[in-house]
Amino acid sequence: MEIYVDEETVILKKYQPDCTLCGGLEDLVTINDKNVCESCIIKLDGLTN
Repeated sequence: MEIYVDEETVILKKYQPDCTLCGGLEDLVTINDKNVCESCIIKLDGLTN
């Protein structure tokens, strides 16, 4: 459960993990306690070559 406060409104939302880098929701892998999607992993791998 995530809780947000927007001025005078409190918003409760079901927690859904997302990619730390792009915000994607699919194909997540946890690396050092951070969620990263496979698409970003592929892009990062391309930076090292």
